[in-house]
Amino acid sequence: MSIQTAKTFNSIISFDQFKYKYNKSQRHALDISCLKISPNQCIGLVGANGAGKSTLLKFLAGMYTSHDGILKVNGSVKSILNFPEIIPGFSGYELVKLTLLAFNNVDHQTLEKQLKWVHEFTGLNERFFDLVSTYSDGMLARLLFPCVLTSSKSDILIVDEAIFSVGDHEFIQKATEAFQLFIKNYGTVIFASHNLEFIRKNCSKVIWLDNGKLKAFDLTESVLAQYEKF
Repeated sequence: MSIQTAKTFNSIISFDQFKYKYNKSQRHALDISCLKISPNQCIGLVGANGAGKSTLLKFLAGMYTSHDGILKVNGSVKSILNFPEIIPGFSGYELVKLTLLAFNNVDHQTLEKQLKWVHEFTGLNERFFDLVSTYSDGMLARLLFPCVLTSSKSDILIVDEAIFSVGDHEFIQKATEAFQLFIKNYGTVIFASHNLEFIRKNCSKVIWLDNGKLKAFDLTESVLAQYEKF
């Protein structure tokens, strides 16, 4: 069954007897009997590598659609799961411009203001105009992460922490602090992370996945106390 849009439910996201397995796999990548998420809160998503976090995010983002059971989403969704494919021959400036246009529908004047702000945030100075093929991973993170912070608001924001987990310590700290302020002004945020302290500070509840199954969904400290002992 495909994703449905729910207009009459209190939950902004709900899973019911939801199952998904990769082609030819004997094990379900996701097997969630029941999960209901209320609106206007930041939800942390934790679990070991391979637990199903990325798969769940991709379903919420509409990147995956074929599954058994029901997934209902009440509202518009914006996902920030990875950066756009690097286009050979593009400068940092050109890639940022393309990314901003993909994230937002803005007029020329607003776009120019956003470009200037992103340039300043990156700290790349004149390297901002060099070819991205000459960038390190850390420089690429500096270039593209601030584009996230210009993202126009939707009802639901889906985020993977990998977008700002590369780069030097100073930039990661700067990006984390900026992102904290960003999500405080958002509606519903689903945030996958291995950074438990960030989740403690910013998430009201936590989803814990283990081998594709819902291990727990409760208040943040309650779930993390169990997760850290697991």
